[in-house]
Amino acid sequence: MKRILFFTIVSLLISANTWAQSATWTGAGSINDPYQIGSLAQLSELKDSINNTAIDYSGKHFSLITNITLTSGWTPIGTEARPFSGIFNGTGKWILNLEINTTANNIGLFGFIKNGMVRNLNVATTTSGITANLKVGGIVGTNDGGYLDSCHVSGKIVGNTSVGGVVGENIDGTITNCYTICNVSGSLYTGGLVGRNTSEVSNKYIESCYTTGSVSGNSYIGGLIGLNDRGNIENCFTNCTVSSTGIATGGLAGSSTGGSVRNSFSLAKVTSTGSYAGGFMGMNGSTITGCYSIPNDCCNFLGSGTSNGIGDIKEIRGELGEGWSIYAWDVSGNNYPYLKLLPKQLITLVIVTGLIEETISINTNTAINEPDDPFQSGYLFDGWYETYSLNKWNFSTNITSSYYIYAKWTYVPNATKAAITTNPQNADLCVGSNHTLTVSATGSYLRYQWYKNEVAIKDATSDTYSIKNATPADSGYYYVTVQALVGEIVKTEKAHISVANPLPANITFANVPQDGKIETGLEYVFEVNRYNDASLYKWSSSSGTVKFMPETGANTKAFFMQEGYDVVNITVSNACGERVLSYPVRVDPSSGSENIEDAVPSIYPNPVSDILNIIGLTAGEVIKLYNASGSLIATYTTENEKMSINISSLASGVYYLSTSNKTMKVIKN
Repeated sequence: MKRILFFTIVSLLISANTWAQSATWTGAGSINDPYQIGSLAQLSELKDSINNTAIDYSGKHFSLITNITLTSGWTPIGTEARPFSGIFNGTGKWILNLEINTTANNIGLFGFIKNGMVRNLNVATTTSGITANLKVGGIVGTNDGGYLDSCHVSGKIVGNTSVGGVVGENIDGTITNCYTICNVSGSLYTGGLVGRNTSEVSNKYIESCYTTGSVSGNSYIGGLIGLNDRGNIENCFTNCTVSSTGIATGGLAGSSTGGSVRNSFSLAKVTSTGSYAGGFMGMNGSTITGCYSIPNDCCNFLGSGTSNGIGDIKEIRGELGEGWSIYAWDVSGNNYPYLKLLPKQLITLVIVTGLIEETISINTNTAINEPDDPFQSGYLFDGWYETYSLNKWNFSTNITSSYYIYAKWTYVPNATKAAITTNPQNADLCVGSNHTLTVSATGSYLRYQWYKNEVAIKDATSDTYSIKNATPADSGYYYVTVQALVGEIVKTEKAHISVANPLPANITFANVPQDGKIETGLEYVFEVNRYNDASLYKWSSSSGTVKFMPETGANTKAFFMQEGYDVVNITVSNACGERVLSYPVRVDPSSGSENIEDAVPSIYPNPVSDILNIIGLTAGEVIKLYNASGSLIATYTTENEKMSINISSLASGVYYLSTSNKTMKVIKN
């Protein structure tokens, strides 16, 4: 057995040396003469030698001697079956344009590290970043017993479970002096630095690390760590925005059980629609000592559990926390503390608008976006200035120290309130067209904000709002608020905008009389197929003698008063144009009436259920209604040439309506 084991070890050493000799690296792989990687091809050789063989490079040293830009989708170095176990020194250089899109697990620049080390390495992703399934990180997907030191990741990391800016899943590993500027999102166990940290070894820890950017997901979401399971965290902080929809959300950690969290703080802005959210930690079962978080509207210091030590909501500015090491931390002025061994992280910017001061913390050597123009009743905003000097603030300048920025104001005497004089108008638009909504108002130095369906439209802040190349998505209700230097904000009436697609080239009837045969005085139903993009249906006839009830709508009841040939037309229209569909008919004398003589008066509908209409009468004429037996039922006197009578109470059967010169048979349903 010993001989077999000895043979295996010797074989692996020979294989490693053989591969190294065939690679284009220089160096011997020792601490004093490491293998030197100076190109993408040489980095790929390292990847291929691990992924395609049983070599793990345990005890071998690698040194990155230049920045390397990746040119296509990257396959991680090492897998769970074939991990990297060597020592990789980035020497402060960069791996740029890292991009991976896969459904696999253990994904990062390195896929799986087993008892290896990566140090002094900077990694930047493309804008697309890394997208994978489980155990996803910027440096490594899974770190099993390895050591990461002085690593930095910038970019975008997206996964499902165990997703982190530096490490997806950290198992009994140590991480020190690392920081991220990342947007990290996942479903479960998601953190700005580490997604899930588990440890069964007491001397393993995460120390002197910080995160900035954003972290979002469902459950167990934290600015630094999503889930900390028996791990130790010390001298860390986060300045992320953290948001979730599920359980266990915290500024520093979503949840921590066992282990300890010491001398750390959170500036994270935390929002959650789920449960167990905390400004520092969502769910806690660890010992927390000397830890702080800023106030958050959503939650307290902890979502659940107790700190089991010292922890509180506190603006820890201009001082170190209780028990904090001066070897790890420093502070200057009224700034937040920073980690000595990392680039100075945070500076304080105070934005003063009138009597209101807004304090924000930003990363050093970065610029800020110009805030929205503030408002102060009776005063005109003149711009942002440094202190009270005449030096206008340049928002493109990178900030390297703390500043006060002041809003400059000019008093406007006799300012007048806002009043709307002309509201925006409704409009029907065709797809692809342009339209401008307009408001007119009076008042001093007016400010405008347009809304669509109650949501403010970004950058829509003038007295007009233009819809260009309209689509159905632009349909909705629009209004604008108007604010003057004094008085209340006023709001216009809502204008409805409808955007329609062109009608189909051919429209069709849904219902017409069979064979186009019509009888005078009877009721006929015409219906056209409905079209979602139609705004108007209009019925007409070529003769102009047909009575349509109603004249608009997709269906109608038609009454034909004149014998002969006629054409029923339906016009379907919208903002894009109109379509006309015609149906020819032949109108014959009604079989439901017997004319005593050829006279003008006519009735419709016939048969009838309730209202009987009579036309062609003379004002003051007496009309009589008889039953089939000849008995007089009712007498009516006309006021003009037409009238309507309600016979709904009569029994079904045949009746006769007599005018001064004509008798007509009436069939009552």
